[in-house]
Amino acid sequence: MAGSHLPLQYVLAGIVVVLHASAACAGPASSSVSAGGNGEACSGPVLQQSCHWLTVDASKRAYEVVGHWPPLSSGHLPSVQLPTNTTKTPSTLPGMSLSLQRLVLTNVAVADPGADSLPRLWPLSMFTAVGANLTLTDVRFVLSGKDFKAYLSFFQGLPQPPNVFFTDGISFIQIPEWNDSSTVLRSVTLLGPSCSSGAGSESFLQPAASASLGHNSSCNVHTAVNSTVIPTLQAVGSVVTEAPLLVLLLSNATIGIGLEPWAINIQRPVVIAGLFGVPTSIDFGMVVNQINATAKGAKVIWQSLYLENLSPADGLAATMAPPYSGAVSANVYPVYCNRSRQVCLNLYNTTSDLASSEEMDYVTFMYSMFNSPLPNMRTITDFYHTELRVTIIDMGPGPGGAGMTLYNMSCSAWRIHDSVFTDQPILRIARKLPFPDGRPLVTTATKAAPWVQGVDNCESMQAAMLAPSEEDRLHVWMLLGNVTINPASDATCWKARSVQYTTQVYGQAHHDGVQHTGSGMELPAPKPGAPAPYAAINPTFDMFVLDWNHERSALQLRDGAGEKFLQIQNVTLVRLPQGPDAAKAAGMRTGQGGDGPTPPDVWTILMWPVTRSWQGSP
Repeated sequence: MAGSHLPLQYVLAGIVVVLHASAACAGPASSSVSAGGNGEACSGPVLQQSCHWLTVDASKRAYEVVGHWPPLSSGHLPSVQLPTNTTKTPSTLPGMSLSLQRLVLTNVAVADPGADSLPRLWPLSMFTAVGANLTLTDVRFVLSGKDFKAYLSFFQGLPQPPNVFFTDGISFIQIPEWNDSSTVLRSVTLLGPSCSSGAGSESFLQPAASASLGHNSSCNVHTAVNSTVIPTLQAVGSVVTEAPLLVLLLSNATIGIGLEPWAINIQRPVVIAGLFGVPTSIDFGMVVNQINATAKGAKVIWQSLYLENLSPADGLAATMAPPYSGAVSANVYPVYCNRSRQVCLNLYNTTSDLASSEEMDYVTFMYSMFNSPLPNMRTITDFYHTELRVTIIDMGPGPGGAGMTLYNMSCSAWRIHDSVFTDQPILRIARKLPFPDGRPLVTTATKAAPWVQGVDNCESMQAAMLAPSEEDRLHVWMLLGNVTINPASDATCWKARSVQYTTQVYGQAHHDGVQHTGSGMELPAPKPGAPAPYAAINPTFDMFVLDWNHERSALQLRDGAGEKFLQIQNVTLVRLPQGPDAAKAAGMRTGQGGDGPTPPDVWTILMWPVTRSWQGSP
């Protein structure tokens, strides 16, 4: 390398060249570098075309060039400018293995994808090797227009899946994983000349400069670190365009704590790619809804990342979750989108740290039943076909036997490849946060994860009651505000009354200091000087109100309803009715010598809004 001496290490049967900073291979006059196993010097820089790569024997056929990690003060991967002249490329022994990691190769010519003599993407300015093998991990190529078009055409001609790549067609091709008989690619980025106006001008690959570039229709590539990833997504992800955006993440990042719902507004396809060879974490901080991807054509693709502190849905997320369960954090609820109509979850070589061991048990059980050879076991997951439209779950054990690896999963809202679900990751980068209050938890009460529907008025509660569900699936009506049965504004709203499925009415906790009356809550006017009615709706009580409006038999449980068929939790119940014979108590004398016991109908605590069989009922 010009003007620098590269520290060398000998590993296994080959040589490792560790690059600490960017460098250009300018010409034969550059200072020589010791590159051979015997300490002899090349006649020029190690990556220079005139370097002979010293004679090696059969035991030294593996060469590896890696970028130093973590990045030094520049904050970006080392950049290597290779000579463009390939006519004097030296040869070496057959079967040579070359591995490049964490590098940016600029001004580089690469092997034609249609040629058979060299591995695909082989840097022609290096030595050639008949029968060589090439491994590229976290490498960015800045290519000529000719080479970029050739590889774009090559990858577009491959069947998908299993060959998956992302491109805007003009400035980048992002390849999560791909290999053939001589080439192995792991998170490799091919960049067109539109992203570079000359050697050393790749400012989009430098996080500090990239954050200030803004939208450039000819180069949809940005590099980010923790301090710049949110501003970059807010500024460039919000541009209304069909062109995908590629964000190359070079550090662990937090996209959660302190963010309000919809703080990041996504209006286009966005690929967020970490490093394959170095664990890269996104800590969501148990926050949900911060990334709004409801716009037409908007989606977020997560690649080569650890997704940590994922939370189940809150009330807002639950409104968009069906038919997927709000209790399953694997749905990545930091992304707010319509899961019934959008492919919201795109995971490629990721590890998702799920919220609880119960959820991990549920996911493992259901996915195993989906693939069961026994028809009676597969029926448990019938709704996977009818509601979730699952077409394939190709799975195996997770790393170290913990969790599971999803090699391929596809359904109405998910595209997952080579990704891990686990609650016991081999590596945990962010501190594990406690399970958030007021979020639905997968339990063992039913075999299928709960289906959570948001409810904020009489009409939406009726819709939840009428929604189709499954015998073994808990149906959660999550109150998002105060609700009144048959309010004055819609006095005939409450028509359906039969509860057919195991149901939980659950009040979504709120801490915002605002009194929630909801769109269906009816508060009678207090008498002059009287205290405000229903003090329990004060936010310090942290509960929403279900106003029964003195309606008897509002909920009629089906015959044979067992224990915990209906559960009401974290809700304030007001204006409960008395029983049908309450009038018999009028004028009764109570106590010793009186007219007998008070009829039970006068006691509203007996929950006359709910009709159920008394025998064996808890």
